[in-house]
Amino acid sequence: MYYDIAESGMRIKAERRRRGFTQDILSEKLNISVNGLAKIENGKNGASVDTLVAISALFGISMDYLTHGAVLSIEERVSILLKGKTEKQIDLALKILKGILENIE
Repeated sequence: MYYDIAESGMRIKAERRRRGFTQDILSEKLNISVNGLAKIENGKNGASVDTLVAISALFGISMDYLTHGAVLSIEERVSILLKGKTEKQIDLALKILKGILENIE
């Protein structure tokens, strides 16, 4: 199944900006050139699978979202964030989340 590289590029740019990354910073983290990232963000070139995987992991978002705009459920988003973590790390994350939730209105 194909995807719209212009739409995907806009989502990548929006996620980069939302996290306060410059193109220089993100391109360095992805091990691609700034020019290459600019072409992806502007819909001139599609990102490679490796680049999409790296963006997905770095931003904690799904490749489905990057390529098709599919929004994940809360459970899916939490699962992505906790993937690969130890039981101890998960327990700590849950305690922190519980503390935060108890202190918000």
